[in-house]
Amino acid sequence: RRQRQKCIRDSFGTGEQAAARFTRARYLREQSLHIEALSDLDEALRLDPTLEDHGPFLFSRAGTLFLLEQFVESAHTYKRVVDLVPDDSFVRGLFHDAVLHAGQYKEVLDRLHALDVDEVTTHEHLIGMVAVEVIQRFEIEQQERDPDAAEKLLDFQGLSLRHI
Repeated sequence: RRQRQKCIRDSFGTGEQAAARFTRARYLREQSLHIEALSDLDEALRLDPTLEDHGPFLFSRAGTLFLLEQFVESAHTYKRVVDLVPDDSFVRGLFHDAVLHAGQYKEVLDRLHALDVDEVTTHEHLIGMVAVEVIQRFEIEQQERDPDAAEKLLDFQGLSLRHI
């Protein structure tokens, strides 16, 4: 059986082996086997370095890294996808989510400021929601609780809690 598997593996070229690993990784991810999926993605990339510039591959890798709570690397990889498809709002949203989970709060707020939003109040409301989300949800166990933290962060952004 091992000899047959080796013959099958050897009959594929490097590109086909990489494509097979990528396909298998997507299947493993659907089965919630994220560590195994990432391993196959890494192997696919080793076999075919041109995948570094392949949007679907990078998108799959970024999502897998996110599911493994490797948020910094996920954000970095999503950024590369955003660079490939800058008009895809879904990808940009996933990128911002990864950046937020990575704890890069200032970058999220800076990016929100750069959004092209028609109504300033909507923009301010969105920033306020993110600020409160950051304070209430992320790394609560590691934060020193400060009842005025939300107001301080919003003041830094030039806003107040009444916008929320």
